[in-house]
Amino acid sequence: MTHPRPVVVISRCIDFDSCRYNGAVIRASLREKLEPLVELRPICPELEIGLGVPRDPVNLVRAGGVRMVQPATGRDLTTRMRSFADHFLESLEAVDGFILKSRSPSCGVGDAKVFDSEAADAGHRPGAGLFAAQVLERFPDVAVTDEARLADEAVCRTFLDQVFAHAAKRLEKATQLSSGPHSHH
Repeated sequence: MTHPRPVVVISRCIDFDSCRYNGAVIRASLREKLEPLVELRPICPELEIGLGVPRDPVNLVRAGGVRMVQPATGRDLTTRMRSFADHFLESLEAVDGFILKSRSPSCGVGDAKVFDSEAADAGHRPGAGLFAAQVLERFPDVAVTDEARLADEAVCRTFLDQVFAHAAKRLEKATQLSSGPHSHH
């Protein structure tokens, strides 16, 4: 049986590009480790919605739902980010896992700072970044993690097991569909 090559969407700032708000690239050595095993699809939601590098940081604020704002410019980027996430996730033909940037207001899986208000001294609680929240909602059965957690070898192994299991299921389903009794060629 051919083993499927799982598709993993990864934050572009992890081992790929200097696209963080401060122009940094995060060296997590995941690219070297994973590229032989899976197809990595790098994406940076903040670049995709037109923010440059370097850029003024964006914050998440609880205001009748979570909003993404850029304090330095006063811009509210919520609609733009939600719309990008929708279109991008909708366009994925296949995906078996996500590795997102920890603590990012776009990609944090559960550790992004969500501020209680736009006040400079506002308190914050952890939550999901705007892009990550849509990933989690749309792909409940797909493994989603961040580069910080994958630094732990056991966590990384478990993540890869889940990714390969999902890819195998996806391939099996596709094979059944194309060779099933009701296939119309």
